[in-house]
Amino acid sequence: MVIENLSPRTITSYLNDPKRLIEYCNKPPGQINKEEIYAFLVYEREVKKHSRSTMHINVNDIRFLYKNFLKPGCLMGSKRAVSLAKQPCAGPCFKP
Repeated sequence: MVIENLSPRTITSYLNDPKRLIEYCNKPPGQINKEEIYAFLVYEREVKKHSRSTMHINVNDIRFLYKNFLKPGCLMGSKRAVSLAKQPCAGPCFKP
């Protein structure tokens, strides 16, 4: 991660969020399936009350773990396995 010139804060985030997932599931990351990841994200959102932006960071950190260190494609498939919810428009929306 240092080679990719990531900031120290990004590296910390990339390490801590997957660590919480592993602790939540109580199994090695290679054995965690999509349903368990969804359950973890629901737990983070509903119980821990994480904000939308924090949830996006969680998803990206977990995606980074699986994409770069574990089995690439094992959770991603042809589409995103864990998709990010779109935020509803809070004001006037202008479409190009």
